[in-house]
Amino acid sequence: MEADRLGHSPPVVDSAEILKNPEGVLHRLCKSLGIVWDAAMLAWEKGPLVEDGIWGAHWYDKVNASTGFGPAHAKMPLLDAAYQKTADACRGDYEFMRNYAIKA
Repeated sequence: MEADRLGHSPPVVDSAEILKNPEGVLHRLCKSLGIVWDAAMLAWEKGPLVEDGIWGAHWYDKVNASTGFGPAHAKMPLLDAAYQKTADACRGDYEFMRNYAIKA
């Protein structure tokens, strides 16, 4: 485990927490990683980045159309049965990791 190697839990980020308080969570994340906080992390220009790679055009439509963080979705999307089975199988791991997430 990474926590065993480090001697402490690595930073864990839950997107729901970021959306509650982007500045607070990202500020704490930067501190835990030993990097300098920059308010420019809260906003960006619309459009793709070279760093997005070849998958960017397939995965980042909403990110490319955004200029900053928005509100969380009101409810989780409904999943097809096969996807729901996978989500259910991962739920325990998610809940475990969420206990260590940086809070808003």
